[in-house]
Amino acid sequence: PGNYVVYAGVGNNVVVTGLTASTNYVFTVYEYYTFDNCYLKPGTSNSLVTGAACSPPTLQANMRPFTDTGVDKTTVNWVYGNGDQSIVVARLTSTPPVEPVSGSTYTASSLFGGGDMIGAGNYVVYNGTGPGSEASVSVTGLASNTDYTFTVYEYHISDNCYLTPGV
Repeated sequence: PGNYVVYAGVGNNVVVTGLTASTNYVFTVYEYYTFDNCYLKPGTSNSLVTGAACSPPTLQANMRPFTDTGVDKTTVNWVYGNGDQSIVVARLTSTPPVEPVSGSTYTASSLFGGGDMIGAGNYVVYNGTGPGSEASVSVTGLASNTDYTFTVYEYHISDNCYLTPGV
């Protein structure tokens, strides 16, 4: 409870994060004149109710051993959990991991660096269907003598709700 300034500056839009699901928020915009340091009152208000929190899958995928590893490629293998789909995110091991954001849709490419990037340096290399079966993706474009980390996340396609952390 309380009032917070979420934006001050020149512009006509702002992305507000950190809101609580299923909560009513009121946003008020005030014009500010720098010439005499004065706000135009009253401001213009609008309210919204945030959506309900999503329900992620309850069973994460299980990683299997990598196969067909070569100078610039490897095949990532896993068994689906109980999500509708899963994504595989690849990164240099030295790059901090960034988890997918529920509500977001990601495009994959099996060429490292070719798919959507989540955060900095985390690339989607697979986005496909499940559940209950084995899956794999052959990832190419890897540098030799370089360590990579691959993480699988299960999700429900109806609301793109990801189960985190991944495996």
